[in-house]
Amino acid sequence: MSRLLRSLELTDATCCWLNNISSSLRAISVAVLFVLWGAGTANAQGEFPCEISITCPETIQVECGTNLEDFDLTGLPSYETSNCFGDFSVDLTHSDVVISEVGTCNVIIARTWTATIVGGPSDMCTQTIQVVDTTGPVFDNVPADITYQCEGDVPVQEELTAMDA
Repeated sequence: MSRLLRSLELTDATCCWLNNISSSLRAISVAVLFVLWGAGTANAQGEFPCEISITCPETIQVECGTNLEDFDLTGLPSYETSNCFGDFSVDLTHSDVVISEVGTCNVIIARTWTATIVGGPSDMCTQTIQVVDTTGPVFDNVPADITYQCEGDVPVQEELTAMDA
């Protein structure tokens, strides 16, 4: 039965019928119609009764080289819906904007999350992600420790190279 009512449109005849019943019964009738219509339909005033509210993950700090699409590390937002009835789905998307960059591994990113009820309203929040380099450099070709008796036997120092993220 609810599938048939979802395609119902309020016409002048429907409004006249609603006006012929008592105001309390009219409110109940309209509320029942809206419940049966579900989340994807506007009410008689053209308003979308279903609402959504999103809460972003906390600001986080990640090591340089971290996969920012790994949501186990960066987190996912939570959302709540209200006044939604029937079948509906929520799309969760994000976009990243670099708001500060010093070198390749000192970056601050604003990640804007959007939760949208398909065919209805949406809400947004912004998470801050700090990308930092806390790992020290790694030296290549480090010679082994050696001991010499005389200063004159010490060879010329080799050139060392290091890699840093």
